[in-house]
Amino acid sequence: MSHVSIALALAAALTAAPALAVGTETHSGTLTAIDPSKHMLTLEEMGPWRAPGTGLIAWRILLSPATTVELVRRSKQPVDGAWPGGYVDSPLTPTQLHPGDFVTIWVTRHGSQLTAVSIDVVRASDS
Repeated sequence: MSHVSIALALAAALTAAPALAVGTETHSGTLTAIDPSKHMLTLEEMGPWRAPGTGLIAWRILLSPATTVELVRRSKQPVDGAWPGGYVDSPLTPTQLHPGDFVTIWVTRHGSQLTAVSIDVVRASDS
């Protein structure tokens, strides 16, 4: 196999990589409810505008023991390798999630059930 063929095969595999992640999705919006007893949260997301009557979508998402949660905020200090005012992540626990938090959630879909893989939280203040 020539080097060109290998390069083309590698490029095709890398291009197809997102398609191999079947069942993963990203949703962003505001947490409206958290039910710790059921390990469930509700996310309100503005869906794509397609016609009158389009609006908010409520997603019920399961938290698993493997779900990672991070607070994403602007750095007040210079960070090595990043630009001034860049973003830094701090770990949170699921119990530190609050209704009203703006989040981006990476989920896997198993049938109609969404399970959170990771959650990035952005808050208006450092609370």
